[in-house]
Amino acid sequence: YLNDGNKQKAIAVLDQLNKMISTELFPMTFDNEHKLAKLYAQAGDMAKAKQYAQIGIASCKELIDNPDLKPEYVQYEITNRYFGPYRAASELYEIIGDANGAKTMLEGLKIKTKAMRDMLYSQGYSERDIQRMDYAVADIQFSIEMLPINPLISSGKLQNAYDELQKMKVRFANPKNMEEQIIKSMLESQIMDLGRKLGVGAGFGVWHSFG
Repeated sequence: YLNDGNKQKAIAVLDQLNKMISTELFPMTFDNEHKLAKLYAQAGDMAKAKQYAQIGIASCKELIDNPDLKPEYVQYEITNRYFGPYRAASELYEIIGDANGAKTMLEGLKIKTKAMRDMLYSQGYSERDIQRMDYAVADIQFSIEMLPINPLISSGKLQNAYDELQKMKVRFANPKNMEEQIIKSMLESQIMDLGRKLGVGAGFGVWHSFG
């Protein structure tokens, strides 16, 4: 129904699902709480979206604060193999309008991911493994950079978002390290994608590659 633009019907289906399958009797995992909150937000029922976002945030923080509960969730996320509780919580914080909470989650993930990358490097892991972790660290930082812009995109203010991305482009025009080089590439892709939606060119000109 969301694909067809029938948001009221989508909300009705979600409500019926929650009525038939009680989340109190059958508790959901954090990723399902995240999906439900996102679906309600896309359907326009922000009251329920925020309700499930708060539930999901609590579930994510429990896993983060008590890694022995489900160690695979955090471990796979740190190694960039799984959408885990840090990123889920960050997106849920965005739903409730708490940009600082979203940023804190991503910063925590970045610290752990960098530590993992440094450990793999010190233990002589393959260049491919190190590059994968470099990409993961840059991807987290790019997500942090996008936090002020995401609300513009989700509210349909695409031109404003495009203008902010152009400003960000200036900061990464001459990357000083591999992380900034990767972010520059991600930013270019984001600008091109948004530019297509607006019917304008990306306007990048020529960027010199790092190194």
